[in-house]
Order: sequence, then structure tokens, then C-alpha cells
Amino acid sequence: MIRTFDWDGMVKTIRERIMDITGLDGLHVIEEYQSGKKPSFPFIVVNPKGNVIRDWWAHSPNHEPFETYVSVTVHSNLKMQSLHISDDIQAILRDPEVHYELSQDGITVVDVLDPSSRTVLITVSSEYEYGFDLQLRLQRNFDSKLPTFDDYNNPNGQVNK
Repeated sequence: MIRTFDWDGMVKTIRERIMDITGLDGLHVIEEYQSGKKPSFPFIVVNPKGNVIRDWWAHSPNHEPFETYVSVTVHSNLKMQSLHISDDIQAILRDPEVHYELSQDGITVVDVLDPSSRTVLITVSSEYEYGFDLQLRLQRNFDSKLPTFDDYNNPNGQVNK
């Protein structure tokens, strides 16, 4: 099967940048966790939403820019610790130097959206969650095995754009 975008690589890059910012290790900056298998506090969940918003002008899926969202949530047993870590991450991710570093890996930070409390009132009151969504612009690049318009030959000769 053809892979059109390296989602694992994108999430890995975002996780590594957050580890650099916070000083937390890979066991505490994770993609997801299952109930009952939580890391020790504080920990951060980086969760790609999986939605793809393609640019309206991109006609070829082979080489197209698109946007998506990645949710970043800090979990802690201390409310202010969760708030501080979340605020520091979102502020530093808006820094032009970090934008440049991420762009070297093909990730453009478009915006930081909705930095807020994500604590669910029904959950145990000893866990606090603060987070935000990263709006990212990415590039899909893959070579299709199917012929394109440029490759079409007809009896009268090559068809050009």
C-alpha cells in the first residue's frame, strides 16, 4: 500500500520538540495512553486529530499542501503545574526560531488554538489537564503508479499541458 504522508514522523517531530521544551523524556511525552497505564505526573499527550483540510487550489493529491490539527494536553496532579507547562509549550511553539526548526522537517505551525483547561469535571479531581490545538500545514508527497495526464500518448502524438 502506498503511504501518502508520514503521520508517525510528524508526531515524532512534535513530540521531540515538546521534550526539548519541557525536559520531559519519551515516557512522559506520549501519543496516547490507555486507562490504567498512565505515566507518572506530569505527562503530555500529543494526539493527531486525523482530519485533513486540503487547500482549495490543490488539484493533485500527489503533491499537495494540507492542514491538520494536533491536540497537546498536559496532565498533572497539580493544577498550576499543568497550566504552567501548557502555557510554556504553546508560547515557545509560536517562537519564530521554533517555526524555522519545525519547517526544516516539513511542518509549518499556522496557529495555536484554544489554550484552555481540558479538565473533565466527572474525572478524579486529583488530575488536571490544560492544553491547546496546533494548527499545522503539511505537504503530501508521493509518486503514483497510475499514469497522469502528462504521460498520456495518443496516436497523434504526445499530449502536453
